[in-house]
Amino acid sequence: MWRCEPNGIRWVVDKPVTKIDSAVHRPLFTFFIQHSSFYIPHFPPMLEILSASPFCTIQDSGRAAWRPFGLPAAGPMDPFAFTAANLLLGNPPGAAGIEIGPGELTLRSWDDCLIALAGPGLALRVDGAIMPDWSAVFVPAGSSLQIERSGAGVWGYLAVSGGLQTELIMGSRAAYRPAGLGQAVSPGALLSTAAQPPDVGLRAGATLPPAGRPPYSLDLHLAALPGPHVGRFTPEALAAFHSAVFSVSGLADRTGYRLDGPRLDHVRSGAQGDGADILSAGLLPGCVQVPASGQAVVLMADAPTSGGYTQIASLPALDRALLAQVPPGEGRIRFREVSLAVAQARTQEQWKILRTGIQPTETENLGWAGG
Repeated sequence: MWRCEPNGIRWVVDKPVTKIDSAVHRPLFTFFIQHSSFYIPHFPPMLEILSASPFCTIQDSGRAAWRPFGLPAAGPMDPFAFTAANLLLGNPPGAAGIEIGPGELTLRSWDDCLIALAGPGLALRVDGAIMPDWSAVFVPAGSSLQIERSGAGVWGYLAVSGGLQTELIMGSRAAYRPAGLGQAVSPGALLSTAAQPPDVGLRAGATLPPAGRPPYSLDLHLAALPGPHVGRFTPEALAAFHSAVFSVSGLADRTGYRLDGPRLDHVRSGAQGDGADILSAGLLPGCVQVPASGQAVVLMADAPTSGGYTQIASLPALDRALLAQVPPGEGRIRFREVSLAVAQARTQEQWKILRTGIQPTETENLGWAGG
């Protein structure tokens, strides 16, 4: 069988040998000779997946360049937590990591490495010891890591120093499952990582305090830009969209979140036409479509590139990330109309807070696991 070791991989055969008592012709005892057929040294540093929920995928910043050709970009559901995990390690902001959806993830590191876990409501254990989230943590070779849900939230991000080095497909390592793109995160999978420098542990302990993180909550007031088809909705529907309370329905995934709330009716005769159907138009993550059912759907990271339903609004990146972290069946969500300038300024300010809020290593809090 194959046996993973910190610096290589070995093929091992256990051969039974039995000692026979010649006087009575019966076994005295049996022992095993361990025979190594061959050893492959200098195997690339890796993470081994021990268990994973079906909602775990590998994501980087996505393949936006392929959207004009009809391929969704993929990428993280919460780009702010994803970027924070990378910046804590000194990685490029878009370096590939593991997106952890509902459920747990358990893995083993086969080399010394530096990791960071970011996202609301998650707990990190290294060899059973609780380690801080939103922080750079040094993990010794052979350690097991367990990530479990400890509070409200949906999506988290595990980054490793240098980023995951899985196969590039169309310029990206991001998984887009409907097209079969990206390496699976499933039990037994081995994920290659970048070679770790000798001083990999020196950044351990860097942290992003709560003031630098997005304002996650189950009670949200989200900014919404007017959509291109507001003329297709009744005045009552537009008023309800900006005043009523919505929640995330059970129909929520990486493509879109359907909201539970008041029915948003379309006009039957108007300057922009009537009903929910339109000629197919371009779509982006954050677009809020309203089909004939009258229930709003907020498109997410795996949003299609075009669609034929009316768009009542569009959410800026920050507000889409906040909504993504509301679990199905929960949330008190309200929308308030804002201008493009206000939406851009608000999102840019959150990016600035995140990028400047990381605090360097403190000598009394080195963030080392196993020591």
